[in-house]
Amino acid sequence: MAHELVEAAQREADRLEEERKIAEERNTYFVDNGLTEGYIGHYVLNDGPGKGQHRPAIVVKAFRDIYGYLNGGANLQVFCDSNPEGQHNDNLPSVMWKTSVMFDQTDAGEGCWHWKEGEDERAEERREAIRAAEIASEAKAAQKGVIKTTPRKQDVRNLTDEELADLPAAARKAEEVRRAKLTVAERKAEDAKRAALIAKEQKAEAKAEAKAAKEAAEA
Repeated sequence: MAHELVEAAQREADRLEEERKIAEERNTYFVDNGLTEGYIGHYVLNDGPGKGQHRPAIVVKAFRDIYGYLNGGANLQVFCDSNPEGQHNDNLPSVMWKTSVMFDQTDAGEGCWHWKEGEDERAEERREAIRAAEIASEAKAAQKGVIKTTPRKQDVRNLTDEELADLPAAARKAEEVRRAKLTVAERKAEDAKRAALIAKEQKAEAKAEAKAAKEAAEA
């Protein structure tokens, strides 16, 4: 019985940890896109002649879950296309306080809010640029610890696929990503240059070995 209780407790702990991880990922999404008090997004009208249209809305309170993570819910001040008396066009109060408004990524949910059109795509581009910079930085730092025994190996572009496998993960990943982006012509040019350098390196090694052998024989 005690064993069953322990297993049940572990399953519940695992479930809660998975739930927390999902909440953390959701929080990262909202943080990366700039959700906070003062953020201006779009609210989809669910009333009036402009029903279904988007209006600017300022987040006055961003909701957080039990873990303290952003969950997408918010209280908003929505600005309508009406005069101070709420007349004309939207025929709604010029500023409306909307509470407990949920986020809708489809941009179409009436009574919901979403990012300004194109903003999440731009945020994703910024994240990709940051990730690329981080990979490059990690690769550069990692390469400082790589033992390069020949002039050819001073440049990671001159390494063979087998030699790449010996690099630290960050350095290897950065070079693999770079090579994947090469055109067929660029790849052929790099392969030819690499082959020429290897041939030169092998010739120099053979010459050095012959010289060493000769010196040893003469000694």
